[in-house]
Amino acid sequence: MSTFKSIRGMLAGAPLAILVGIAPLAAAAAGLDGSANLVCAAHNVVACTTSSVCVQGDAGSFEVPSFMFVDFKTKVVRARITGDATQVETSPIRNLTKSNTQLVLQGVENGHGWGMTIEEAGGRMTTTVSGELVSYIIFGACTAP
Repeated sequence: MSTFKSIRGMLAGAPLAILVGIAPLAAAAAGLDGSANLVCAAHNVVACTTSSVCVQGDAGSFEVPSFMFVDFKTKVVRARITGDATQVETSPIRNLTKSNTQLVLQGVENGHGWGMTIEEAGGRMTTTVSGELVSYIIFGACTAP
């Protein structure tokens, strides 16, 4: 089995947090301070195993949704499962911190810890997900809908 397919297999049970990464590059500054909900889009995903093998691709390569919705009022991140418009996955935001330049969100789901940073000035986003066998870095952008 190829390394890429092996990592893809590990991703099948990965938490929604992997998907959190994510929207148009021309994100407006309004709402990127946590005052409005966000739509995020994944541009690039890197997955690494404990044996230091890493694979890069887009969200579709890892069979994860390309778009996520960050709901600050209810403190959750939501995504629809690819191929099933009725199934929505939800991951609670356990910690939300605002620095001078970015928002930092953190959570835990299915044995994985995740963290997401969103740059307030332009919406650039980086999400990390740490697991026992594989970890991920997701690069993307967010914007207020």
